[in-house]
Amino acid sequence: MGMVQRGSYMDYVAVEEDLLAVIPESLSFEEAGAAPTVALTAWQALFEHGRLQPGQRILVQAGAGGVEHAAVQLAKQYGAYVIATARDYTLLSLLINREQRL
Repeated sequence: MGMVQRGSYMDYVAVEEDLLAVIPESLSFEEAGAAPTVALTAWQALFEHGRLQPGQRILVQAGAGGVEHAAVQLAKQYGAYVIATARDYTLLSLLINREQRL
């Protein structure tokens, strides 16, 4: 699997070796392809568009969702104070338990 600037919907592309990642055996091609999309979307929102800085407070709506969950993890890792919402306690508790393990 690899990341390219153009042609990512092509059947075949040529890329530099350092842009490739090994797909773990526990993931399907579809799962492995989705993970970077989710993380990159969160990264772009937080750091490229939002210009998040360490110590800033950030509110993540629907923090248990795919992109939002990645945003919570990235922002926390970067040193931001993260506040997240979820539609019900079960989803929120999953998010809290996940963050306590980081």
